[in-house]
Amino acid sequence: MRRPITPEARRGLIVTSIAAIAALLAGCGKSDDTGAKITALEARLDRIEKRLAVGEDRVASVAALEETMKDLERRLAAAAERPAEPTTPPSASAEQSVPSPAKPMTGGEAGVIGPVGSARRAAVAELGAELQAKIARIREQHGDAPPAERLRAVREAHQWYRERLRAILRGEGTGAGGADAEGK
Repeated sequence: MRRPITPEARRGLIVTSIAAIAALLAGCGKSDDTGAKITALEARLDRIEKRLAVGEDRVASVAALEETMKDLERRLAAAAERPAEPTTPPSASAEQSVPSPAKPMTGGEAGVIGPVGSARRAAVAELGAELQAKIARIREQHGDAPPAERLRAVREAHQWYRERLRAILRGEGTGAGGADAEGK
């Protein structure tokens, strides 16, 4: 049979139970910052991922612009190499007529044919090489810089390139320092 519980034993059991419940409640009532820290870290990670995604889009657009620039340079070089062709075939009456006296071509009429065209092609090729060198230097110097800063430097290099290309195509000289005199 069971022994009867004495009042002192009952009192001890109640005090022990109250102490255990109080200890459990004290642990539950304690402010737990772990959930808040995890939420803050997840929000920070989301912001970083968004910034990286924007940076990757910008890098992709820069790469597309560089590819377009290379394509345009190839097309310009091909057009410069190709002799000017008439758009309509000569008629039979034109072959029988007396040719008109030749007039000398000026630089604007000559376009990119002859020595002027060769010099322009060389200057454009040199300018393209200088742009590629500038972009490579930017990548080396700004390797650990934020993508926005690196993109700004690349945009400045492309702006410099466009200004110099326009000057070359207008027939302006590159100066004593070469095509890169202003950019260095």
